Parts: sequence; structure tokens; C-alpha cells
Amino acid sequence: MTNEILQKIEAILASNAMIGQENAIELLKNEFLESLISQEKTDTEEESTKVIVEQKEAFQKLIQHFQAKLGIEKAAAEKKKDQILSAKQGLVAKLQDLIQNEQEIGKAIQIKKELQTEWGAIEDHSSAEVRQANQLFHKLLEDFNYNLNLYKAIKDHDFKRNQQIKEEILTQLGELLNKESSIGDGFRVLQKQWFETGPVKREMQDDFWQKFKDASQKVIDKLAEKKEASKTKEKENLQKKEAIISYLTTLLEEPCAKERQWKAKTDLIIEKQKEWKQIGFVPKANSNVLWETYKELCDRFFKEKSLFYEGLKEEQKKNKNEKLSLCDKAEAIIANVTDSYEDKTRMLTQLQRNWKNLGQAHPRDEQKLWKKFQDTCNLFFVDLRKTKDQEKVNFEQSLSGKKTLLDQLATTTAEADVLAVLKQWFLLDGQVRNLSSEMNKSFNESIHAKLSASGKSASEITNTVFNVRLEAYAEINSTDLLQRELNHSKEQVTKLEEEKAKFENNLGFFKHTKKDNPMLIDLLEKVAKMTQDIDVHKKRLSQIRKLLK
Repeated sequence: MTNEILQKIEAILASNAMIGQENAIELLKNEFLESLISQEKTDTEEESTKVIVEQKEAFQKLIQHFQAKLGIEKAAAEKKKDQILSAKQGLVAKLQDLIQNEQEIGKAIQIKKELQTEWGAIEDHSSAEVRQANQLFHKLLEDFNYNLNLYKAIKDHDFKRNQQIKEEILTQLGELLNKESSIGDGFRVLQKQWFETGPVKREMQDDFWQKFKDASQKVIDKLAEKKEASKTKEKENLQKKEAIISYLTTLLEEPCAKERQWKAKTDLIIEKQKEWKQIGFVPKANSNVLWETYKELCDRFFKEKSLFYEGLKEEQKKNKNEKLSLCDKAEAIIANVTDSYEDKTRMLTQLQRNWKNLGQAHPRDEQKLWKKFQDTCNLFFVDLRKTKDQEKVNFEQSLSGKKTLLDQLATTTAEADVLAVLKQWFLLDGQVRNLSSEMNKSFNESIHAKLSASGKSASEITNTVFNVRLEAYAEINSTDLLQRELNHSKEQVTKLEEEKAKFENNLGFFKHTKKDNPMLIDLLEKVAKMTQDIDVHKKRLSQIRKLLK
């Protein structure tokens, strides 16, 4: 029995497939031990004991040999499993990378097929790791097929959208043929859109490409026609622009001295600039030279204009200051209480003439300055008009009063009464000054006659009339009348001193003339009389100045 068991173990060892025989070896091992125990109980002879020992040793060697071969087979199987797992994991990684990164669908499908072929060529293994790799690989294949179907759906949508875009481009290419401008730019844009648009379905590609070529050729032919026509138009534009340059050259030679001339010329220049912009292109060979000539003329004009306005600005600033000065002078004249209305009128009228002779200030200042000056002058002249109107009324009243005084004087004899009438006459001077020479002459003759009758000399009468006049003017506080008297006396002093100087100069001709020479005597008397009159007027000046203080 034990020998049979040993033979079975040897048969297993001879099979070279230890893995999977572990249970069979274990059963044989148990059977061998049971048989050995039974044999030891029945066989007591020494020879039998020796056989049992030999069988034990043989059994142990076979078991050791089995375990050694089993260990070698298990190590080889583990190594093979690792190789299978590594190969399958490598294919799994490649499939994952393919799904995540490959953009070309055709190439992706081909690689997927190659990976499946490689996978099929790998020996399978029952280990949990290999089974897990198998599951992952098949799951990735499902993902790939899902993405492929999704891609096909998207691709089909893209084909339809690309077809729609290209049909629109073909329509727009046809519309370009009906346009007269911007054809080239539009054509370039449509070409760019066409080539940037993706493909249509394969069976439609040739048809769409032919349509695009035909439509593009028509546009190219249209552009060629327009280019030929544009050459003629460019020659016409060249003539027009040369005419503008000739016009500007002549225009710039005309001198400008006034702002309105510069403004008028500026309007003409701007009008020609508008014409230039509207004309269009000229032949390329003439373009740069023509433009530089045109630009130089325009730059020259505006530079000269700028220089003019720089000078004008300074002149306007000067005019502004001078007009401000005239405004201040006008205000000062009106505020001066010592000058008469006549003097103020004369001075303001002169300021107005000065204003007219001045140039313009800057437009933003001119109206303000003119309004200020005009308002100042108007303030005076309105007041003057009111004064004149009142003087007219006073004149009528005073004229009637002076007529009454003239009639009253005819019947007056007493000196005191005559002087009283004389004072009343002068009191009315504050209201009326310009009487007819006939009335003044009649009154003066009557006064001189009345006072002569009372025994007064001509000089006394003159002094008396002067004193009464000053008294009357002082009583009515008429600064104007007193100032007029002052001015009259000043003029008389000046006039008499000039005449006296001439006469005294003439006395030099009589150095060797006898003193009883009638001409010399007459000349000396005249000088003495002038001296006396000068003293009289100087005394009068002193009197008047006291009253004016």
C-alpha cells in the first residue's frame, strides 16, 4: 500500500505541474501515514522495520521534492501574473490617454483597434488585480464608444452649421458683385471666414469648393474691371487735386493785413480741404509728391495765420488796456465837478473819437468794454439832455424875465434901483445865457447910460458891472458861471500879456527917437493901458478864485 502511494507521488512529480496538486499530495500524505502506522503494528520483524524506515525516507524526499517544485512553479506563476498585469495596465493607461488627448477621431479609432488587438494577445490570469484591470479596460472601451457617438453627433451638427455658414458666404460673395465700393475689403473678409470655417460633409465638399471658386472668380473679375476704371478716375482726381494746389498757391500769394481777410481766406482754405478729401485717390506714382505739396501749402498758411493771430492777440491786449483807460477817463470826466457841461461834452466826444480810432479788443472783451464805455457816456449825455431840456424851459422863463427887466430899466433912474435891476439880470444868467446880441446890447447900453448919468466913469461902470455879476453868480452858487468868468479873465490876461510883449518889443525900434515922438507916445500909452488892464483882470481872477473855494 505504501509503495503505491509513493508511486502516485512520483507520478505527480513527473507531471511538471505542481500547482493544483496540493490537495492530492495532502491526501496521499495522510494515506501514507495511516498505512505506515498500520504496517508498524502488524510487522514486528527487523527486516520489516528496515523497509518501513526506507519508505519513510523515500516519502520525505518526495514531499520535499514536491514542495521545492511547487515553490518554483508558484514563483514563476507570480512573475507571469505580474507581467500580464503590467501589460494590461499599460494598455489601460494608453486607452485612458487616447480618450483624454487624441483629437483626430479617425486616428483615435485606429489606435483603439490596435489596443484591443494587443489586449486579446495577452494571456489572461485569474488574480484579483488582473480581473480589476480587465474591468477597467472594458469600462474605458465603453467610454470611448460613448464619446465616439457623442463626437459623431457634434460633428454632424458642425457639418450642418459649417454648411449654413458657407452658404451665407456664397450669398454674400454674390451680393458683392452689386456693390460699387469696399469690394476688395469685403472679399478679403469673406475669404478669411471661408477658410476659418470647418468642413462640410465629405460628399458635399467638392461641390461647395467649386461654388466658392466660381463666386470668387466673379468677384476677382469685378475687381479687375473696377481697377481699370479706377485708373481713369485717378487721372481725373489728379487733375482736380493739381487744380486745388494751383488755387492754393495763388491764394497764399495774396496779402492779408486784417482779421476779416484772414477769416475769409481761412474759409476758402477749409472749403478746398473739404474738396480735397472728397476727390479720392490719384495714381500712386503722383500720390506722395502731390500730398507733400498740398500739405506744405496748408501748413504754410496756418503757420502764417498763427503768427498773425499772435500779433493780433498782443494788439487786442493793447487795445483792451487802452479802452479800459478810456473808460476810466470817461468816469473821471463825469465825476469832475469843476468842469462845465460844455467841457465835459467836448472831452467825452474826443474820447469817443479816440475809441473809434482804436482797433478791436478780443471778441470776449470787446462787447463788455463797449457796453461799459457806452453806459458811462450815455449816463452823462442822458443827464446832459435832461439839463438841456430844463435849460430850455429856464431859458423861456428867463428870457421873459429879462425882457421885463429891460422894460423896467427904461423907467428906472436911481442908481440903487439900476444896480438892483442889473443884479436881477445876472441872477437870470443861471437859467439863460445865450440871449440875442440885440437884447444884450440894449441892456448894456441902458446900464451904461443910467450909471453914467449918476456920474460914474467908464472904468468904474465896468468894475461895478463885474462886481454885481460876481455877487449874483455867488448868490445862486453857479460854479459854471464863475468858472466861465475865471476862464475869460485868464484868456484876457494871456492875450494882453502877449500883446504887451509885442508892443514892448516894438519899443526897441524907438531907442534913438525923441520922447515927444507921437508914435512913441501912442505906443507907451498903449503899453501902460495894457498893464493897467492886466492888473484889473488879475484882481478879478483873485476875486473869482476866492468865490470858487
